[in-house]
Amino acid sequence: MVRAQVAARGIRDAALLDAMRKVPREFFVPPHLAEFAYLDTPLPIESGQTISQPYIVALMIEAVTPRPSYRALEIGTGSGYGAAVQMILADGHTYEFTGSFYAAGKRSLREPLLIRICLSQVRRCSRSCIESRSTWLRK
Repeated sequence: MVRAQVAARGIRDAALLDAMRKVPREFFVPPHLAEFAYLDTPLPIESGQTISQPYIVALMIEAVTPRPSYRALEIGTGSGYGAAVQMILADGHTYEFTGSFYAAGKRSLREPLLIRICLSQVRRCSRSCIESRSTWLRK
């Protein structure tokens, strides 16, 4: 997938390509779609959302060129795939507003045991209050 779909389209950052090779994309898609995890296409996850195709994930991450000395922030964890790839390259924090995505992210991001990431669920508790709960998932 990385060579044929990502590098072949011009993504050159060696650390990013290596990070994509390390993240098992099938952990981030519904079990019944695992056989399609490495296709060059977005796949449905839940709530009308999709996991982005691998090339788009690489393109977005390459644009910010994360490095070990950087701290990354992602808003909207979704499936967690993009966060997992990015957080191999830089420590970071990802926020999710949807409870089911937060729960799925905790499961998916813990599975590969590749990254150190803080996953937070954020919710509005009143007009002027926002609360969150965080879980550190470590290498």
